[in-house]
Amino acid sequence: MANTNVEGMTRKILPVVYVIDTSGSMIDDGKIGAVNDAMREAVDLLRDVSDNNANAEVRVAVLKFSTAADWEKPDLVPLDDFFWNDLSAGGTTQVARALEAIDEKFSTKQLFNSDVGYKTPVVIFMSDGEPTDPGEWEKKLDWVMNNNKWFRISIKVAIAIGDDADRACLTKLVGNSESVVTVRDIDTLKSLIKAVTINTIMAGETRNVKPGSNAGKDLMEKAVEEVKGTAGGADPFWDNWNQSSSGTSTTNPPTGDGWNGDNGGWN
Repeated sequence: MANTNVEGMTRKILPVVYVIDTSGSMIDDGKIGAVNDAMREAVDLLRDVSDNNANAEVRVAVLKFSTAADWEKPDLVPLDDFFWNDLSAGGTTQVARALEAIDEKFSTKQLFNSDVGYKTPVVIFMSDGEPTDPGEWEKKLDWVMNNNKWFRISIKVAIAIGDDADRACLTKLVGNSESVVTVRDIDTLKSLIKAVTINTIMAGETRNVKPGSNAGKDLMEKAVEEVKGTAGGADPFWDNWNQSSSGTSTTNPPTGDGWNGDNGGWN
């Protein structure tokens, strides 16, 4: 679809950037396969929603990172031209390499070089483990936040895949713990990726988002509610969103521990 709405007016571009951990642990229990499946479906859904959006044209970029970081596409790609290529996993979890790649690309000379203008970018992190470059990634994050306006103002959320994911790291990357959600089974992972993807359009309607705003938290809350509405039975997000005001859990957590990719749930 052309970058105009039904009235022929130019639509601003809404950048959606996926930053995906493809380290070796993502092979375990089908996690990288679940991400690939969900992303194929999410891009199809996002294409439909974007076509019907009068104010913004969604364009997508994908950054994969492990021992190194690589952009799957060199530019923001219109959804009509974007097709998901399955990611493979291997290597370590070098978060600093991802931040370096973001710092290089997030500029008016690289990703954000269109004359039509941009909505606030949305950055979606996904990871299942701990950084293997402690100290280095924190210094790089400080640098990027202080020197890269596009990353600083972007709406940032994160999906922590399993309990081995470093929520503290993801919280620092996105700015607050409410913008990080942990998933523990394949079905919930797929559902959340799709729900977050669709809700990016609503979040991106805000043109200017100040650092420290609640935009990422609001996006995640809406996405989680959508997934809970279709899950039935036990709350798949028991440790993220069902805390009472006293800080005690309001539902019983599942028993067992670990990610179970064989049956899509916890033991």
